[in-house]
Amino acid sequence: MWIWVTAFGVGTVAVILVVDAILSARRRQHHYERALDAWRTAGPHERVTAIRKLADEVDNGVRNSQAWYLMGCHHLAEGEFKEAARAFGIAHHADFRFASAALLTFTALKAASPAGGDWITLLVATWHETGCPDIGETREDAQTLKCLESTTRDPPMLSPLGRLAWLVSGPHGQERIEQALLQKSGGLAGDLTC
Repeated sequence: MWIWVTAFGVGTVAVILVVDAILSARRRQHHYERALDAWRTAGPHERVTAIRKLADEVDNGVRNSQAWYLMGCHHLAEGEFKEAARAFGIAHHADFRFASAALLTFTALKAASPAGGDWITLLVATWHETGCPDIGETREDAQTLKCLESTTRDPPMLSPLGRLAWLVSGPHGQERIEQALLQKSGGLAGDLTC
């Protein structure tokens, strides 16, 4: 009899854990979609306000990673590297599926350091240092890049790394990428193009 009671109890706990995981994933996806919609529908100057509201929300102790990632993009485009590093770091720690957020965190930290430097050159160097990870392979990264792509001008023919740089950097970074492609400057242009 105790075997049946124990089996029933273990089975019940397993069902509860599975249901909780499914509900958590749905809730997380809903929050991410709200952040993506806010980014897409707000004008360029209103985006940061819309996203900040979502980033400040905490649901059941969980932060909206998507909103934090988009805040990082805003700060990066503004040249606010310390703030970008913080936002990308929060996004990655709250949801490891934002794989590109880790790369962008390290890059922004380097750009914010006293040594500083061109953040796009630092991105390429950091990408090499971290073993040239695939860009945009997770569903979360792909959704984010698609959203960013819908709110900026079309990029030239770029590699996945170049596309990431183009989409997260804003107009100034995009000009920098175009200059690098025109100059065909060393390894930078080679790493950013197909």
